[in-house]
Amino acid sequence: MRLGEYPPASPPVQDGVWQDHAPPANKAAEDVPASDADPEFIALSALGFSKPLLAALAERARQNGTGIERELLHSGQVEEAAYYGAMARFLRLPFIGAIDPSLVTDIPLLDTQLQRPSQIRITHRHGAPQVAVVPEASRLADLGTALAAMPALGRDLAITTPSAVRGAVWKAGARRRAQDTVSALFDRFPDFSARIVLAGHQGFYAGLALAAVVSALIVMPLATLLLLHIGLSCIYLASLFLRFAAFTRQNFAPAMLPALPVRDEPLPCYTVMVALYREAAVAEQLIASLKRLDWPAALLDTKLVCEADDHETIAALKALALGPCFEIVEVPPAIRAPSRRPSPMRWLRRAGNIWRSMTRKTDPIPSNFARLTDAFRRHPRKSPACRRR
Repeated sequence: MRLGEYPPASPPVQDGVWQDHAPPANKAAEDVPASDADPEFIALSALGFSKPLLAALAERARQNGTGIERELLHSGQVEEAAYYGAMARFLRLPFIGAIDPSLVTDIPLLDTQLQRPSQIRITHRHGAPQVAVVPEASRLADLGTALAAMPALGRDLAITTPSAVRGAVWKAGARRRAQDTVSALFDRFPDFSARIVLAGHQGFYAGLALAAVVSALIVMPLATLLLLHIGLSCIYLASLFLRFAAFTRQNFAPAMLPALPVRDEPLPCYTVMVALYREAAVAEQLIASLKRLDWPAALLDTKLVCEADDHETIAALKALALGPCFEIVEVPPAIRAPSRRPSPMRWLRRAGNIWRSMTRKTDPIPSNFARLTDAFRRHPRKSPACRRR
Protein backbone atom coordinates (compact mmCIF):
# COMPACT_ATOMS: atom_id res chain seq x y z
CA MET A 1 0.00 0.00 0.00
CA ARG A 2 1.25 3.45 -0.85
CA LEU A 3 0.77 6.44 1.39
CA GLY A 4 -1.32 8.17 -1.21
CA GLU A 5 -4.09 5.65 -0.47
CA TYR A 6 -4.54 6.79 3.11
CA PRO A 7 -7.83 8.40 4.05
CA PRO A 8 -7.69 12.12 4.81
CA ALA A 9 -8.46 11.60 8.50
CA SER A 10 -6.80 9.18 10.86
CA PRO A 11 -8.23 7.50 13.96
CA PRO A 12 -7.33 8.93 17.35
CA VAL A 13 -4.00 7.88 18.75
CA GLN A 14 -4.64 5.18 21.35
CA ASP A 15 -2.54 2.58 23.07
CA GLY A 16 -4.72 -0.15 21.61
CA VAL A 17 -3.50 0.66 18.12
CA TRP A 18 -0.09 -0.68 18.98
CA GLN A 19 -1.44 -3.59 21.03
CA ASP A 20 -3.54 -4.81 18.12
CA HIS A 21 -0.42 -5.20 15.99
CA ALA A 22 1.61 -6.89 18.71
CA PRO A 23 1.88 -10.71 18.77
CA PRO A 24 -0.35 -12.60 21.25
CA ALA A 25 1.08 -12.77 24.74
CA ASN A 26 0.33 -16.46 25.21
CA LYS A 27 2.29 -17.44 22.13
CA ALA A 28 5.70 -18.99 22.62
CA ALA A 29 8.56 -16.59 22.13
CA GLU A 30 10.21 -18.82 19.60
CA ASP A 31 7.02 -18.95 17.49
CA VAL A 32 6.82 -15.16 17.15
CA PRO A 33 8.63 -13.85 14.02
CA ALA A 34 11.37 -11.40 14.84
CA SER A 35 9.86 -8.81 12.51
CA ASP A 36 6.50 -8.86 14.33
CA ALA A 37 8.25 -7.85 17.55
CA ASP A 38 10.15 -4.99 15.90
CA PRO A 39 8.77 -1.56 16.90
CA GLU A 40 9.42 -0.28 13.37
CA PHE A 41 7.48 -3.20 11.88
CA ILE A 42 4.55 -2.59 14.24
CA ALA A 43 4.51 1.17 13.58
CA LEU A 44 4.67 0.80 9.79
CA SER A 45 1.95 -1.84 9.91
CA ALA A 46 -0.21 0.61 11.87
CA LEU A 47 0.39 3.17 9.11
CA GLY A 48 -1.03 0.72 6.56
CA PHE A 49 1.99 -0.82 4.85
CA SER A 50 1.54 -4.43 3.82
CA LYS A 51 3.31 -7.16 5.75
CA PRO A 52 4.94 -8.77 2.67
CA LEU A 53 6.55 -5.43 1.79
CA LEU A 54 7.71 -4.89 5.38
CA ALA A 55 9.05 -8.44 5.59
CA ALA A 56 11.13 -7.90 2.45
CA LEU A 57 12.41 -4.60 3.78
CA ALA A 58 13.19 -6.19 7.15
CA GLU A 59 15.32 -8.85 5.45
CA ARG A 60 17.16 -6.19 3.46
CA ALA A 61 17.69 -4.14 6.62
CA ARG A 62 19.10 -7.20 8.38
CA GLN A 63 21.59 -7.76 5.58
CA ASN A 64 22.68 -4.12 5.42
CA GLY A 65 22.63 -3.44 9.15
CA THR A 66 20.03 -0.66 8.79
CA GLY A 67 16.39 -0.25 9.77
CA ILE A 68 13.11 -0.98 8.02
CA GLU A 69 12.19 2.71 7.89
CA ARG A 70 15.49 3.66 6.27
CA GLU A 71 15.16 0.93 3.66
CA LEU A 72 11.58 1.99 2.96
CA LEU A 73 12.49 5.63 2.36
CA HIS A 74 15.37 4.64 0.03
CA SER A 75 13.42 1.97 -1.86
CA GLY A 76 11.36 4.39 -3.93
CA GLN A 77 8.09 2.90 -2.65
CA VAL A 78 7.03 6.14 -1.00
CA GLU A 79 8.00 9.79 -1.13
CA GLU A 80 9.49 11.44 1.92
CA ALA A 81 6.84 14.16 2.19
CA ALA A 82 3.98 11.66 1.84
CA TYR A 83 5.49 9.36 4.46
CA TYR A 84 5.93 12.01 7.13
CA GLY A 85 2.64 13.61 6.16
CA ALA A 86 0.93 10.30 6.95
CA MET A 87 2.68 10.26 10.32
CA ALA A 88 1.42 13.77 11.01
CA ARG A 89 -2.17 12.75 10.17
CA PHE A 90 -1.88 9.65 12.31
CA LEU A 91 -0.64 11.68 15.30
CA ARG A 92 -3.05 14.53 14.53
CA LEU A 93 -0.25 17.08 14.36
CA PRO A 94 0.36 19.79 11.73
CA PHE A 95 2.77 18.99 8.93
CA ILE A 96 5.42 21.44 7.71
CA GLY A 97 6.78 20.62 4.28
CA ALA A 98 9.24 23.53 4.05
CA ILE A 99 10.86 25.57 6.83
CA ASP A 100 11.71 29.24 6.38
CA PRO A 101 15.43 29.59 7.26
CA SER A 102 14.86 33.14 8.53
CA LEU A 103 12.75 31.67 11.35
CA VAL A 104 15.56 29.42 12.57
CA THR A 105 18.07 30.82 15.06
CA ASP A 106 21.68 29.89 14.28
CA ILE A 107 23.33 28.35 17.33
CA PRO A 108 26.67 26.48 17.66
CA LEU A 109 25.01 23.05 17.93
CA LEU A 110 22.70 23.63 14.98
CA ASP A 111 24.98 21.69 12.61
CA THR A 112 24.32 18.47 14.54
CA GLN A 113 20.98 18.34 12.71
CA LEU A 114 22.87 17.81 9.45
CA GLN A 115 24.04 14.38 10.56
CA ARG A 116 20.79 13.16 12.06
CA PRO A 117 17.82 15.52 11.63
CA SER A 118 15.52 15.09 14.61
CA GLN A 119 14.08 18.45 15.62
CA ILE A 120 14.40 22.16 15.00
CA ARG A 121 12.95 25.17 16.76
CA ILE A 122 10.97 27.62 14.62
CA THR A 123 10.60 31.13 16.02
CA HIS A 124 7.60 32.76 14.41
CA ARG A 125 7.49 36.52 14.19
CA HIS A 126 3.87 36.85 15.29
CA GLY A 127 3.23 33.67 17.19
CA ALA A 128 4.47 31.21 19.75
CA PRO A 129 7.64 29.22 18.97
CA GLN A 130 7.13 25.82 17.43
CA VAL A 131 9.26 22.69 17.49
CA ALA A 132 9.29 20.72 14.24
CA VAL A 133 10.23 17.10 14.88
CA VAL A 134 11.19 14.25 12.58
CA PRO A 135 9.56 11.17 14.14
CA GLU A 136 11.12 7.74 13.87
CA ALA A 137 9.01 4.68 13.28
CA SER A 138 10.72 2.85 16.14
CA ARG A 139 9.57 5.54 18.58
CA LEU A 140 6.22 6.35 17.03
CA ALA A 141 4.38 4.34 19.68
CA ASP A 142 6.05 6.25 22.51
CA LEU A 143 5.24 9.58 20.86
CA GLY A 144 1.62 8.58 20.30
CA THR A 145 1.26 7.43 23.89
CA ALA A 146 2.78 10.68 25.18
CA LEU A 147 0.43 12.80 23.06
CA ALA A 148 -2.58 10.78 24.22
CA ALA A 149 -1.58 11.15 27.88
CA MET A 150 -0.62 14.84 27.62
CA PRO A 151 -2.63 16.58 24.86
CA ALA A 152 -1.03 19.93 25.71
CA LEU A 153 2.27 18.53 24.52
CA GLY A 154 1.12 18.70 20.91
CA ARG A 155 0.22 22.40 20.91
CA ASP A 156 3.73 23.51 19.98
CA LEU A 157 4.74 20.41 18.00
CA ALA A 158 4.71 19.83 14.25
CA ILE A 159 5.94 17.09 11.96
CA THR A 160 8.47 17.79 9.22
CA THR A 161 10.85 15.91 6.95
CA PRO A 162 14.62 15.38 7.27
CA SER A 163 15.16 17.24 3.99
CA ALA A 164 13.29 20.27 5.29
CA VAL A 165 15.38 20.33 8.47
CA ARG A 166 18.67 20.00 6.59
CA GLY A 167 17.69 22.66 4.07
CA ALA A 168 16.81 25.13 6.82
CA VAL A 169 19.99 24.36 8.76
CA TRP A 170 22.21 24.78 5.68
CA LYS A 171 20.79 28.24 4.96
CA ALA A 172 20.40 29.42 8.56
CA GLY A 173 24.08 28.80 9.34
CA ALA A 174 25.45 29.75 5.92
CA ARG A 175 27.14 32.98 7.05
CA ARG A 176 28.76 31.42 10.13
CA ARG A 177 29.85 28.36 8.21
CA ALA A 178 31.34 30.47 5.42
CA GLN A 179 33.29 32.58 7.87
CA ASP A 180 34.52 29.50 9.68
CA THR A 181 35.56 27.86 6.41
CA VAL A 182 37.59 30.88 5.34
CA SER A 183 39.31 31.84 8.60
CA ALA A 184 39.13 28.89 11.03
CA LEU A 185 42.48 27.39 10.05
CA PHE A 186 44.31 30.71 10.27
CA ASP A 187 42.69 31.58 13.61
CA ARG A 188 43.46 28.22 15.23
CA PHE A 189 46.66 27.09 13.52
CA PRO A 190 48.25 30.05 11.73
CA ASP A 191 51.46 28.12 11.03
CA PHE A 192 49.55 25.72 8.80
CA SER A 193 47.66 28.40 6.89
CA ALA A 194 48.64 29.49 3.39
CA ARG A 195 48.18 33.13 4.38
CA ILE A 196 51.68 33.04 5.87
CA VAL A 197 54.09 32.04 3.11
CA LEU A 198 57.17 31.80 5.33
CA ALA A 199 57.42 31.93 9.09
CA GLY A 200 60.07 34.09 10.73
CA HIS A 201 62.61 31.33 11.25
CA GLN A 202 61.91 29.89 7.80
CA GLY A 203 62.60 33.23 6.16
CA PHE A 204 65.80 33.59 8.15
CA TYR A 205 67.17 30.20 7.11
CA ALA A 206 66.05 30.71 3.48
CA GLY A 207 67.88 34.05 3.36
CA LEU A 208 70.95 32.50 4.99
CA ALA A 209 71.02 29.67 2.42
CA LEU A 210 70.61 32.14 -0.46
CA ALA A 211 73.43 34.30 0.86
CA ALA A 212 75.67 31.24 1.22
CA VAL A 213 75.01 30.18 -2.39
CA VAL A 214 75.68 33.69 -3.72
CA SER A 215 78.90 33.92 -1.69
CA ALA A 216 80.02 30.51 -2.97
CA LEU A 217 79.34 31.56 -6.56
CA ILE A 218 81.51 34.64 -6.05
CA VAL A 219 84.38 32.83 -4.30
CA MET A 220 84.45 29.52 -6.28
CA PRO A 221 82.03 29.74 -9.18
CA LEU A 222 83.06 26.58 -11.06
CA ALA A 223 82.94 24.25 -8.06
CA THR A 224 79.63 25.73 -6.89
CA LEU A 225 78.01 25.36 -10.31
CA LEU A 226 79.22 21.74 -10.46
CA LEU A 227 77.70 20.94 -7.04
CA LEU A 228 74.44 22.65 -7.98
CA HIS A 229 74.31 20.68 -11.24
CA ILE A 230 74.87 17.36 -9.44
CA GLY A 231 72.30 18.15 -6.75
CA LEU A 232 69.58 19.23 -9.17
CA SER A 233 70.27 16.21 -11.40
CA CYS A 234 69.84 13.86 -8.42
CA ILE A 235 66.52 15.49 -7.51
CA TYR A 236 65.29 15.20 -11.11
CA LEU A 237 66.39 11.55 -11.28
CA ALA A 238 64.55 10.76 -8.05
CA SER A 239 61.34 12.28 -9.46
CA LEU A 240 61.74 10.15 -12.62
CA PHE A 241 62.09 7.00 -10.52
CA LEU A 242 58.96 7.92 -8.56
CA ARG A 243 56.92 8.42 -11.72
CA PHE A 244 58.24 5.17 -13.21
CA ALA A 245 57.27 3.26 -10.07
CA ALA A 246 53.77 4.72 -10.18
CA PHE A 247 53.47 3.86 -13.90
CA THR A 248 54.53 0.23 -13.44
CA ARG A 249 52.25 -0.24 -10.43
CA GLN A 250 49.25 1.11 -12.30
CA ASN A 251 49.76 -0.77 -15.58
CA PHE A 252 51.52 -4.00 -14.62
CA ALA A 253 50.25 -4.75 -11.13
CA PRO A 254 47.85 -7.73 -10.85
CA ALA A 255 44.21 -6.79 -11.02
CA MET A 256 42.60 -6.41 -7.62
CA LEU A 257 39.34 -8.26 -7.36
CA PRO A 258 36.57 -6.38 -5.58
CA ALA A 259 36.41 -7.38 -1.97
CA LEU A 260 33.04 -8.58 -0.77
CA PRO A 261 32.16 -7.28 2.69
CA VAL A 262 31.17 -9.85 5.24
CA ARG A 263 27.40 -9.72 5.53
CA ASP A 264 27.25 -10.65 9.22
CA GLU A 265 28.77 -7.28 10.15
CA PRO A 266 26.98 -3.92 9.83
CA LEU A 267 27.95 -2.09 6.66
CA PRO A 268 29.19 1.50 6.97
CA CYS A 269 27.39 4.50 5.55
CA TYR A 270 29.46 6.47 3.04
CA THR A 271 29.08 10.13 2.09
CA VAL A 272 29.99 10.94 -1.52
CA MET A 273 30.67 14.64 -2.10
CA VAL A 274 30.67 15.90 -5.68
CA ALA A 275 31.85 19.47 -6.26
CA LEU A 276 30.13 21.00 -9.30
CA TYR A 277 30.42 24.37 -10.98
CA ARG A 278 28.95 25.12 -14.38
CA GLU A 279 28.45 21.42 -15.10
CA ALA A 280 24.86 21.48 -16.34
CA ALA A 281 25.83 19.76 -19.60
CA VAL A 282 27.16 16.65 -17.85
CA ALA A 283 24.77 16.54 -14.88
CA GLU A 284 22.74 13.66 -16.27
CA GLN A 285 25.85 11.62 -17.09
CA LEU A 286 27.29 12.22 -13.64
CA ILE A 287 24.10 11.16 -11.83
CA ALA A 288 23.90 8.01 -13.96
CA SER A 289 27.49 7.14 -12.99
CA LEU A 290 26.80 7.73 -9.30
CA LYS A 291 23.72 5.52 -9.42
CA ARG A 292 25.90 2.64 -10.66
CA LEU A 293 27.78 2.48 -7.36
CA ASP A 294 27.54 -1.06 -6.06
CA TRP A 295 26.45 -0.22 -2.53
CA PRO A 296 23.07 -0.29 -0.75
CA ALA A 297 21.16 2.91 -1.45
CA ALA A 298 20.19 3.19 2.22
CA LEU A 299 23.90 3.44 3.11
CA LEU A 300 24.81 6.12 0.57
CA ASP A 301 24.62 9.85 1.24
CA THR A 302 25.54 11.79 -1.90
CA LYS A 303 26.09 15.53 -1.55
CA LEU A 304 26.02 17.52 -4.78
CA VAL A 305 27.90 20.69 -3.80
CA CYS A 306 27.01 23.63 -6.03
CA GLU A 307 27.65 27.35 -5.91
CA ALA A 308 24.52 29.26 -4.96
CA ASP A 309 24.87 31.50 -8.03
CA ASP A 310 25.28 28.54 -10.42
CA HIS A 311 21.59 28.46 -11.28
CA GLU A 312 22.00 26.40 -14.48
CA THR A 313 23.66 23.45 -12.74
CA ILE A 314 21.21 23.53 -9.84
CA ALA A 315 18.25 23.61 -12.23
CA ALA A 316 19.69 20.71 -14.25
CA LEU A 317 20.11 18.61 -11.11
CA LYS A 318 16.62 19.39 -9.82
CA ALA A 319 15.16 18.37 -13.17
CA LEU A 320 16.57 14.85 -12.75
CA ALA A 321 15.07 12.06 -10.66
CA LEU A 322 17.85 12.07 -8.10
CA GLY A 323 16.43 9.74 -5.50
CA PRO A 324 16.42 9.93 -1.70
CA CYS A 325 20.16 9.37 -1.28
CA PHE A 326 21.03 12.59 -3.17
CA GLU A 327 21.08 16.07 -1.67
CA ILE A 328 21.85 19.36 -3.41
CA VAL A 329 23.88 21.67 -1.18
CA GLU A 330 24.17 25.32 -2.23
CA VAL A 331 27.41 26.91 -1.02
CA PRO A 332 27.67 30.71 -0.77
CA PRO A 333 29.86 31.96 -3.62
CA ALA A 334 31.82 34.18 -1.24
CA ILE A 335 34.00 31.27 -0.11
CA ARG A 336 34.94 30.12 -3.60
CA ALA A 337 38.56 29.06 -3.68
CA PRO A 338 40.91 30.68 -6.21
CA SER A 339 41.89 27.25 -7.55
CA ARG A 340 39.98 25.18 -10.08
CA ARG A 341 37.90 23.51 -7.39
CA PRO A 342 34.75 25.59 -6.88
CA SER A 343 34.71 25.62 -3.06
CA PRO A 344 36.46 23.97 -0.11
CA MET A 345 35.20 20.56 0.95
CA ARG A 346 35.45 21.73 4.53
CA TRP A 347 32.00 23.23 3.98
CA LEU A 348 30.63 19.70 4.40
CA ARG A 349 32.94 18.58 7.18
CA ARG A 350 29.95 17.54 9.31
CA ALA A 351 28.02 15.92 6.49
CA GLY A 352 29.00 12.28 6.79
CA ASN A 353 31.40 9.53 7.71
CA ILE A 354 33.76 8.96 4.76
CA TRP A 355 34.18 11.62 2.13
CA ARG A 356 35.11 10.99 -1.48
CA SER A 357 35.61 14.01 -3.69
CA MET A 358 34.88 13.67 -7.39
CA THR A 359 34.89 15.97 -10.39
CA ARG A 360 33.10 15.57 -13.69
CA LYS A 361 36.16 13.87 -15.18
CA THR A 362 36.13 11.07 -12.63
CA ASP A 363 33.97 8.04 -13.24
CA PRO A 364 33.31 6.28 -9.91
CA ILE A 365 34.31 2.63 -9.85
CA PRO A 366 31.33 0.58 -8.60
CA SER A 367 33.42 -1.72 -6.38
CA ASN A 368 35.42 1.01 -4.63
CA PHE A 369 33.26 1.01 -1.52
CA ALA A 370 33.57 -2.75 -1.14
CA ARG A 371 37.36 -2.47 -1.37
CA LEU A 372 37.42 0.38 1.12
CA THR A 373 35.23 -1.49 3.60
CA ASP A 374 37.47 -4.54 3.31
CA ALA A 375 40.56 -2.36 3.90
CA PHE A 376 39.02 -0.85 7.04
CA ARG A 377 38.25 -4.29 8.41
CA ARG A 378 41.66 -5.71 7.57
CA HIS A 379 43.52 -2.74 9.08
CA PRO A 380 41.28 -1.21 11.74
CA ARG A 381 44.07 0.93 13.20
CA LYS A 382 45.00 2.49 9.89
CA SER A 383 42.97 5.09 8.08
CA PRO A 384 42.99 4.53 4.33
CA ALA A 385 42.12 7.72 2.53
CA CYS A 386 39.77 8.02 -0.43
CA ARG A 387 41.77 9.57 -3.21
CA ARG A 388 40.62 10.97 -6.53
CA ARG A 389 41.40 8.50 -9.31
